[in-house]
Amino acid sequence: MGCRTSRLVKVATVALACGWFASHAARAADARGNFAVNGIGATSCADTVNAINHGQVAVRAELSSWLMGYISALNRVDPNTFDIVPVQSANAMTNLVVNICAKNGKAMVAGVANSIIDTLKLGAIHTSSPLVTASFGGKSVAIRETTLKRLQTYLKKHKYLSGPVDGQFGPSTQAAIKAFQVKQKLVVNSLPDAETVIQAVVVPAMKK
Repeated sequence: MGCRTSRLVKVATVALACGWFASHAARAADARGNFAVNGIGATSCADTVNAINHGQVAVRAELSSWLMGYISALNRVDPNTFDIVPVQSANAMTNLVVNICAKNGKAMVAGVANSIIDTLKLGAIHTSSPLVTASFGGKSVAIRETTLKRLQTYLKKHKYLSGPVDGQFGPSTQAAIKAFQVKQKLVVNSLPDAETVIQAVVVPAMKK
């Protein structure tokens, strides 16, 4: 299986197959590498996915809240990091955890989340970067200006973008994203959503 993907979940699945979602040492632990995990992160993937699949909306909400809090904590303690992941959507991040957990039932939620973050941090932002709201077709996506510039740089390099690399979501960037999404068989919404950012920013970094 190659490391080229077409959907957000497929990005995660292929990355797992290619060995990118490996276990990593904890950033904070005792001398033996042990540390306490609290909240839903301490539950098994099987139990969490089963609850969500059976319509327990509160469990998914708890997972999403825990996950974004975990990312915020890492932003604070990880050296030289403003935002450790390039994906701003809580829903997209939660989907990644749920879908990887579904394939690794015996794993702990926190372990899967940490592995996903360790891969996505290939697109980490190291200095302060404002959020840009990209809107098209009645939908909106929040993205860091730095991440949008990286996306634009990729689109420019691969001849999708004719306009400037300026961190702004203008007509030329919207058209370039649409062309890229069509080419890569992504969901075509003309927006810099999670699967587009992962495909254009994170996946190329995985290949280096």
